[in-house]
Amino acid sequence: MSLSRSRRRFLGKTLALSGSGWLALSGLAGCGGGNDGSNAPTPVDRTVDLPIPPLVEGRMRADGVRTFTLRMQPGETELVAGLRTATLGYEGAVLGPTLRMRRGERVRIQVINAIGEPATTHWHGMHVPAAMDGNPHQTFGDGESWTAEFDVLNEASTLWYHPHTEGKTGEQVYRGLAGLIRVEDEHADALGLPSDYGVDDIPLVIQDRRLRADGGLAYLETAHDLMGMKGDRFLVNGRERPRVYLPAQRVRLRVLNGSNARIYYLGFEDDRPFQVVASDGGLLPEPVTVNRLRMAPAERFEIVVDLSRDLGRGLWLRSYTGEIVNSLYMARGLADTFDRGTVDLLRLEVDRNAIHTPVVPQRLNTIVALEPNAPDRLFTLEVTNGEFTINRKPMDMRRIDERVRLGAVEVWEIRNNQGMLHPFHLHDVQFQVLSRDGAAPPPVERGWKDTIAVLPFETVRIVARFADFADPDVPYMYHCHILEHEDRAMMGQFVVT
Repeated sequence: MSLSRSRRRFLGKTLALSGSGWLALSGLAGCGGGNDGSNAPTPVDRTVDLPIPPLVEGRMRADGVRTFTLRMQPGETELVAGLRTATLGYEGAVLGPTLRMRRGERVRIQVINAIGEPATTHWHGMHVPAAMDGNPHQTFGDGESWTAEFDVLNEASTLWYHPHTEGKTGEQVYRGLAGLIRVEDEHADALGLPSDYGVDDIPLVIQDRRLRADGGLAYLETAHDLMGMKGDRFLVNGRERPRVYLPAQRVRLRVLNGSNARIYYLGFEDDRPFQVVASDGGLLPEPVTVNRLRMAPAERFEIVVDLSRDLGRGLWLRSYTGEIVNSLYMARGLADTFDRGTVDLLRLEVDRNAIHTPVVPQRLNTIVALEPNAPDRLFTLEVTNGEFTINRKPMDMRRIDERVRLGAVEVWEIRNNQGMLHPFHLHDVQFQVLSRDGAAPPPVERGWKDTIAVLPFETVRIVARFADFADPDVPYMYHCHILEHEDRAMMGQFVVT
């Protein structure tokens, strides 16, 4: 997991901390092939329809186990109009189907590897035994398969799956390996929220990619890319600036920030309010009305927007990251042109009358505050000796960093000692956010989370219950979900005993 000498030297120079903060990053904005879009292919002005990933329910066996098969395979995709790009996908050329499952049932998922190199598949946000987690300890080779079987214990939520291969997660996700999981339950069914998949309940995987002039994916081509791979083309469900046709009613958008490193600040072009109804691990206690929503890599939010007065009109879903860029990056050179501006992501076209009359109840969920029963743990995110580290230790597959007692309810304090945002992801469990620098979290973070954005030089406290699964030998992971940081040692391991 260690960096090469040249990469260590780069990180050591650019990420060193001085007494007053980060040392200036000199000359990064002008790196050849950097993130400013200067080498972008000439765009083709052609609007395309939003691809909707197939909703796959698997096959219900006689023994009551729902079974799925996912084949990881190479393909070719028109990510950007007029250009063909070599990609990877699950059951297709890029991305993967949405897996539909229900709380309380047992599922079995066979993953077949046909991508020419070792890989894993991790069920991000799913509460499963460590041996079924799909982390780097469950790697399987090209031509091999791996089967995960587990009970669905999560409440209704939007989760996702992606590779978690040692040292290769960023590249494999960047090439297209990712898909959504839709967990349903009776409580959510009864609320009346928009739920007609692909009609008024729309899955959105937002990603950025950098393409060469011939359409090829550019990955880690400059030293700057090690800080987090950012692109100059913005994709939703694998297509650049697509359009989606919707009825004139309330619609739900299930949004995943599937980018390797890019942060988004979502809003609509007319600044209209919308309601956030769910976060990573399920429904919020009540809807939260906003007109902007920050999303770090791996975070999911479900939002409801009212289009009932927009028949015959359209509007853009945009990222307004330029409005908050100074809070995300406190070191010069880490924010690129797109971080400092506004980006069009998805065109919503309202082309027909209402099909349903969905509602948004005033109360959505009951979330009981967790009561800690164990000592707190501290996790410090920083660069040590030229490596991304947690608690000043680079990742070591042979080392268990933390041991958690089964049934423990623990507070984890996460300190970011760097001048850029780090999204911290915890495997195994969903957690509650207690505070940000001692203040209460914003309302959109008062539900269940598995990934939390920790701002520069900020301390976030979370609390989680480690229930159901114990294994003294097979660990879970915690790590930064900027995938280039994860691949380069900003990760640790814990076991539940």
